[in-house]
Amino acid sequence: MRRDEAQPYLEVALLSVESTSHADWKAAGANAVLGGIAVSDALCGAILGYHHLGDDHAAARRLLDQACTGHATRPARQAADR
Repeated sequence: MRRDEAQPYLEVALLSVESTSHADWKAAGANAVLGGIAVSDALCGAILGYHHLGDDHAAARRLLDQACTGHATRPARQAADR
């Protein structure tokens, strides 16, 4: 499940927080972004019953906005995590 992936991304990012290496900070930032995507997918899956697939980041953001504003109706019996 995407929810289960979010925590390890954060943990890996936090490993580099004390580093002074630009490469470590870049890797930490990439892990933080991947963790944020996993959290977004998990939230949309839990609230809407599905999450965004694809490269359209604006569409993914709109879907997350829909899930977080309470203007969402969950479809009947769709998988929460694809």
